[in-house]
Order: sequence, then structure tokens, then C-alpha cells
Amino acid sequence: MITAYDSLTANAAVNANADILLVGDSVATVCLGYESTAELTFDEFKHHVNAVLRKSKDVPVVADITYDLTQSNQNLLDGADYLMRRGCGAVKLEFSEFYAEQTRLLTDHQIPVIGHIGITPQTTLNGQPLKALGKTDEETDKLLHAAGKFQDAGASMLVVECVVAEAVNKIRETVSIPLIGIGSGMHCDGQVLVFHDIIGWNNGFKAKFTRAFFESEPYIEKALQQYVEAVHNSEFPTELNTYRKPGK
Repeated sequence: MITAYDSLTANAAVNANADILLVGDSVATVCLGYESTAELTFDEFKHHVNAVLRKSKDVPVVADITYDLTQSNQNLLDGADYLMRRGCGAVKLEFSEFYAEQTRLLTDHQIPVIGHIGITPQTTLNGQPLKALGKTDEETDKLLHAAGKFQDAGASMLVVECVVAEAVNKIRETVSIPLIGIGSGMHCDGQVLVFHDIIGWNNGFKAKFTRAFFESEPYIEKALQQYVEAVHNSEFPTELNTYRKPGK
């Protein structure tokens, strides 16, 4: 699973044989300059979902439920219904105060739900440093409870974010639905990473759980610098980049 936020990232992920595209509300902090994913509105998010769907081809697309939708059950249903009608295969719902009730509401309306436990950026971080969960028995018990409640409410899969490997193993013993890990070790059934972290284009963001498979940021900046210098030095555009009348 790879995040995609527009037609370019979707097309690249599809060409890389990604199994699933996740239109994540992480677009808020990765691309839109927000401090928190909770600041992203559904109206803003729809623009990105539709862009990804245009280039997703036959790769399944999962879209996040934005924080504002969770504040009203009717808005939640309307938003999820919109995503499904546009062509998404499922929605992802973060753990929150009403996660079980809202998961059941969606699944009762035949909307597939992927639950999200562990670090849940809409509500967990609030500007706090990122730290793995499940290091204590109390944290592990809360994770097990949330995983079980998601499954009981009809969730078909779980994203498990920044949870220690030992707790992940206990979650695997508790639920039968697949686990998709991000920062949760090698024993999940699948993995998800942010597109920009994979290609190393993230303003120097480093976290233990990420891996840049190519450091593209220096090359992108160099290309932009070369363009600026070429314009300033009257080296671009050249005759090769200029249209002429026929015969000229």
C-alpha cells in the first residue's frame, strides 16, 4: 500500500505495481502545509481523491475519513457514500471516541471499513513527538481492545501505526483480519508508507520507521536551481524551445 495524493503520485504508484493506493489525510501535512491532519476539510480532500481515482486504473483505492466527517454521523455517512460512489473500494477510519459505533454505522450501509489503531494523527499527536505505543501492558491492552472492537464492528482490515512488535504479535493473536503496518515491524500482513517518504522528498523528515528508497530531494532542488540560473543567464529558452512560423 502506497499513499497517493494526485494523478502524478497515483500513476507512479500504479506503475510500480502497488497493491493498494491510499488517499491519506496525511496530504494535509505532507503537501498542504497544515500542522495537523485534523485541519483538513472533506471539501479539500475530495479534490485529491478524485485526482487519484482518475489514474488508479484497476488498483484498489482506499480513502481516509477526514476528521470533520467524524463529528456528525450524517456527515460521516454522506462523505463515505460520496467516496464509494466516486470509485473507492473502502474507507479508512481512525480510532476515536466513537470508532466502534461509526464503524458499525458504515458497515451496516455496506461501506467497507479499514480501521486505524496505534498512533492516530487526527487525535493522538496534537503537536507531540512521535513515539511508539504498546510498550506497557496498559497500552497493549488498549490496542487489543480497539482491534477487537473494530473487528466486531465489521472492519475488514486494520492499519497499525507505530506499535512495538511485541504488541503487534498479540494483536495478531486477537483478531483474524489483516494488519497493515506503518512503523509496526515486519510481522504485519502488509505495509504502507507515505509516497514522499519512499522517494526521499519530505523536507528532511526522518523517522525510525521510514526508509527513503531513493533520495530525490537534492535532485529536484538541483533541477529547479538549474532552471532559475538558466533563465537568469538567458540560457533558457533557446531556439530549440521556440515556435516559429512555417518556413522560418
